[in-house]
Amino acid sequence: MLRRRLHRGGLALALAAAPLLGTGCISLGEWDFSRRPAPTIGQQLLDLKAARDGGAISDEEYETKRFQLLHPDGSGAVRIN
Repeated sequence: MLRRRLHRGGLALALAAAPLLGTGCISLGEWDFSRRPAPTIGQQLLDLKAARDGGAISDEEYETKRFQLLHPDGSGAVRIN
């Protein structure tokens, strides 16, 4: 009798946890690779140059965004990563 109750309790727990496992709300030790680190300023500058060279943005937009990347606080100080 006790064994049957424990079995039902375990089954109920498994059924309750199943949807959470399917959506990734519970991790069983797997790595989550969905989050990527932010690109470095150097990589952002390379991407920006490629956008300008490919014609996706104008020279003026390139210079504005480049300045914003190098001077995030709006000052003349250069940010180094």
